[in-house]
Amino acid sequence: MARRSRSKRFERAGCHIMLSFALLLWSGTVFGEEYEAANDLRTPSVTSTSSAAPAVPVSSVLQYEPERLLDDHQTKVNQALAILQSMRPDLVKPANRGPTAPINSVAGFLWNLFLQLLRFIEAKSLEDPEAYNDHRSGPSSVASDSETEITMGTTTASSTISADYSSSTAMSHENYEFTGTKKPLGDARELLEEAAENGNPDAMYLLAEMNFYGNYSFPRNYTIAMRYYKLLSDVTGNATAQNMLGFMYATGMFGDVLRDQARALMYHTFAAYGDNTRSEMTLAFRYHAGIGTPRNCDKAVFFYKRVADKAMEYWRNGPPGGRTLDRHTWKLADDNGGVFGEGASESSSGPNSRRNLSPPADSTSLADVLEYLLFMAERSDVASQYSLARLYYEGTRSLSRKYDKALHFFKLVAKQYWKNETTRIPGTPDSLQRYAGKTAGYLGRMYLRGEGTPADHAKALQWYKLGMELGDAPSLNGYGYMHLKGLGGLKQSTAKAAEYFRSAADLDFGPAQVNIGKLFLEQGEVTVAIHYFELAARHGHIEAFYYLAETHNQALGRERSCGMATVYYKIVAEKVEELHSPLAWAHRCYEVGDYESALVGFMMAAEQGYESGQANVAYLLDREKSAISLSEHLQWLVDIFDRPSEEEIEEEKRNEELDQFIDEVALIYWTRASKQGNVDATVKMGDYYLKGIGCERDNVKSAACYQAAAEYQQSALALWNLGWMHENGLGVEQDFHLAKRFYDLALTTNSEAYLPVTLSLYKLRLRSFWNSITGGSVNGIGVDQIEEKSDKTSWSFSEFLRRWFEDLNREDSDNYGRAVDGDNGDRVNDDGPDDNGGNYQI
Repeated sequence: MARRSRSKRFERAGCHIMLSFALLLWSGTVFGEEYEAANDLRTPSVTSTSSAAPAVPVSSVLQYEPERLLDDHQTKVNQALAILQSMRPDLVKPANRGPTAPINSVAGFLWNLFLQLLRFIEAKSLEDPEAYNDHRSGPSSVASDSETEITMGTTTASSTISADYSSSTAMSHENYEFTGTKKPLGDARELLEEAAENGNPDAMYLLAEMNFYGNYSFPRNYTIAMRYYKLLSDVTGNATAQNMLGFMYATGMFGDVLRDQARALMYHTFAAYGDNTRSEMTLAFRYHAGIGTPRNCDKAVFFYKRVADKAMEYWRNGPPGGRTLDRHTWKLADDNGGVFGEGASESSSGPNSRRNLSPPADSTSLADVLEYLLFMAERSDVASQYSLARLYYEGTRSLSRKYDKALHFFKLVAKQYWKNETTRIPGTPDSLQRYAGKTAGYLGRMYLRGEGTPADHAKALQWYKLGMELGDAPSLNGYGYMHLKGLGGLKQSTAKAAEYFRSAADLDFGPAQVNIGKLFLEQGEVTVAIHYFELAARHGHIEAFYYLAETHNQALGRERSCGMATVYYKIVAEKVEELHSPLAWAHRCYEVGDYESALVGFMMAAEQGYESGQANVAYLLDREKSAISLSEHLQWLVDIFDRPSEEEIEEEKRNEELDQFIDEVALIYWTRASKQGNVDATVKMGDYYLKGIGCERDNVKSAACYQAAAEYQQSALALWNLGWMHENGLGVEQDFHLAKRFYDLALTTNSEAYLPVTLSLYKLRLRSFWNSITGGSVNGIGVDQIEEKSDKTSWSFSEFLRRWFEDLNREDSDNYGRAVDGDNGDRVNDDGPDDNGGNYQI
């Protein structure tokens, strides 16, 4: 730890020295000014990060346009590209992996043991020594000769990457022989290497990408990838290469690269001033959080604003109302009930226990829902038709948007209320009015934006009018927008637009609040505009956040607040993922079983400041998913059938060093996620400090983490842990009274904690009793009641026992009542329901 502390001091000192030197070399460039290079030939674009991205012409892949002389070296690059394009690189083909049960679970351990026994018996029956030697790789298998994929290492299918991650490090292939159907891949590599040695930047770029991402089924090697990125950066100053160098120095790439935060900051600075959006995001977050450099709010605002400006330009350069933005910021742990499982995690307990945090990720469950809705829609059920239309229009994680089907079902709803899309059908029930009004708003929006149908402003205007008659807020806003722009034959009128915007804003419609706020801002009424922007921000509208950031940054109508401007610019930048975020690619890789690529993608997002990326990286690297490690205690059973060789024992020793590195990285990302408000990550930090995982044991820091997580009473586990710390005097003063208080709060926060809290309270009562009769110095549970008794200076032993049992029985009854009734301590058979939803009538 002392060595790491010295290393960190050297990193901080070197960071400032190297960054200052770099900026001096970068003439004409200072923080706060836009960099413009007169002789720079780069044209910024976003580089594909797919592990098997389709081959495209070099000129569209690279972030620069060098003068292209069609010499022998460029011809070799073109020949290599032709070979790679012929190898079907557009397919992301996962290895033949097994189920995703964690090794630390009972089911996971038994399944893993079963697979090893099965492969052992199969190998022996076939008398195949190679199969026997290979059976330790578990469910993974090498692709057949007819395939162009080269499976990397022995990465398992467990959702816990780190369980066997040490065996899936990058393969050295400088002397690797590409034979059989893989020979063309070797030929392409030789052509590219020869061209790169002669200074061809296209070849350098392709070799770097192939080694880093494993494109075209090329075996990964982060060390070689870094070599070519470094060469490309030195030769051409390519911003993408500088961004990748900064990323690799910052993360260490699983031990293949020496972590150096000073160099990471330097390369990201070069790339950011080369207009690389990913490095701009990374630098902004580093200055915001103080990673590898002192915190600097002004520099964080500067870089976040650059990305936010690009994001707003991208969003506005779309149909009326802005582009539809896809979000991929969900957490992997939430699909399993949270970091600590269902009920124990903050995301699935307490106030979040009845909240549907995300649409169902299971395609089977979604298929069942669609089948039911389609069945009911065929029977003219309006609610089902409307739900189907919304589902197809907005999409889910498992269902892409299908505007044509959404339009079809919206029209089915409309036909049940309107005749010929003009007048209401006589005799229709009033219950259809709510669905009809919302449907008209959606149809007007789809015709205005050209979604599922060619844009038709006349039809959009017609539907908006029908929706306005039913008091639909989106219809009022859309009608106002058409007045503002003079669409659909309407005369342009800002006054009429403001009238309709205000009417929709009064109905608490976010886009209308932004529109009326912009009109007030143009007229100089900044205070009123800010009021409407703040109202719209509650609905998550991207423009509202941008204007709030601008008012805070430019001190419009208020004092300048650098911190608030940073937060709002960060929200805007992270909402437009298409510009820079690798989250979509990372989730795709995770879904098909390419866990190494998924981990790399989440690490990239984590470095850019995405809290979900940080949580996903930490969750994948976390090796403490169970209090009981079956893989350690029952390893002898596996060794009976599979004795490790001497080479494997040496490899396990090397893997222990990698495990230590992984634990340190996991703690880093738990810490970063915690600083962005992730309660479960804060509890995880406490566990790491308590057990000494990735750091030295520190009970004081562990207790501080639990205290921070318990402040808002959202995590029952944090409250229980804090009670346990007070009970045992670890990191805090031993105090039975405070321990009982935190145990009670844990049960109040989550009624599912009834059993562990009750058992803990029984044990705590016994310890407090023993402490009292032996004259212990620990503050007991009943100390407050004893002090309240004024007529006697002391309690008799029999009276103390009687009151102790009375308190115990009363406490058990109260706990049972809270567990059954709800969260606020009411009795089970009281008259009214609890505030938090107790006394449900089933």
